[in-house]
Amino acid sequence: MSMYLWTAASGLLSSILAVILSCILIPVDVLLSLVMPRPKAPEPRTIVITGATSGIGKALAVSYAKAGTTIVISGRSPERLAEAESECKALGAKVICKKVRLCREG
Repeated sequence: MSMYLWTAASGLLSSILAVILSCILIPVDVLLSLVMPRPKAPEPRTIVITGATSGIGKALAVSYAKAGTTIVISGRSPERLAEAESECKALGAKVICKKVRLCREG
């Protein structure tokens, strides 16, 4: 058998095998997930968020804020950091905040 024919035949066989396995394994996985649901990951108790004074960082801080959660937030603006801290504390979270600038000036 020539090298080209061997390469084409092995490629075709591996493709057929992949399709057959996909047709078997995917439905089995779906059925098993219905019968035995996967356990959920535990919720974090301590979260560190940089850039928590605005945008996505602040939205993450507020969304994770609840009783039993400690949130460490940092940002550049002390006023907006205090605002984010008060919002998170109002939702029941313990908040540790630090004014931090993570980039080098210049």
